[in-house]
Amino acid sequence: MRSTLLSICTGLLTCYAFISNAQEIKYSPSEAAMKKSAGEMSDAWDELDGIITLRFEDAAEGTPIEGAQVKIAGVGTFSTDEEGKVQFPAEKDGEPMEDETLPAKFSAPGYITAKFMVRVTYGTIFQNHFSMSKELPLGHMRVVLDWGNKPNDLDAHFIKEDGYHISFQDTRVAEDGSVVLDRDAKNGNGPETITIMDIDPSATYYYFVHDFSNKFKKTSDALSKSRGTVRVFNENQLLQTLEVPTGQIGNTWVLFRIVDGEIVWANQLMNN
Repeated sequence: MRSTLLSICTGLLTCYAFISNAQEIKYSPSEAAMKKSAGEMSDAWDELDGIITLRFEDAAEGTPIEGAQVKIAGVGTFSTDEEGKVQFPAEKDGEPMEDETLPAKFSAPGYITAKFMVRVTYGTIFQNHFSMSKELPLGHMRVVLDWGNKPNDLDAHFIKEDGYHISFQDTRVAEDGSVVLDRDAKNGNGPETITIMDIDPSATYYYFVHDFSNKFKKTSDALSKSRGTVRVFNENQLLQTLEVPTGQIGNTWVLFRIVDGEIVWANQLMNN
């Protein structure tokens, strides 16, 4: 067993400390993870040939989304294949892409329509994995973490103060069924997904991401290099997209807290 003290600073003046006890877990890559890895290698080779690949999967199930429409400004409109991917030349308006941030839109039957950005630098895409949420019942919220190949294991945590602690190492489903860890990823990329079915307006909640792969490395900057992206879906819309701060040291990424039913954004890196 390990005992880790995490001091979660959610703002300049607010800190929350807790003890998390979790058993070290050994695992082997699943068939799905190995298939995803093979897809990433194929994407990398295509990129060398000037072809950009975007992949879309279900945030709760981790399965490819087939038949979605993806519209990218200055590039075109595409439909995802059985692997949930679209491909296009690294060109915009007929010219090679150098440093581009392209507005894009995802839509599919039964899914929340989402606008996002595609970032390409000299033919290389910043992040090509996009986990999208199915439509949610009124009052539900879904928080989805995607990242790159490294670190292998980033863990999402959602805590109700004086209540539950949702994460892979702690509780995966709240006792009252109001929160569930839908997916945990240990081989890079994600998604790592938490769905919240009910928020107590009188309670305080915290959401953060912990770099489990570098949990003992106080000087690690791996999390800041992870290309981590968190999307918050609420009321059947993409409410917020946050990218991990870059060029910083820290193995804990504090994203937001919920106080009196309102979300307070933080987006800070720190060490536990």
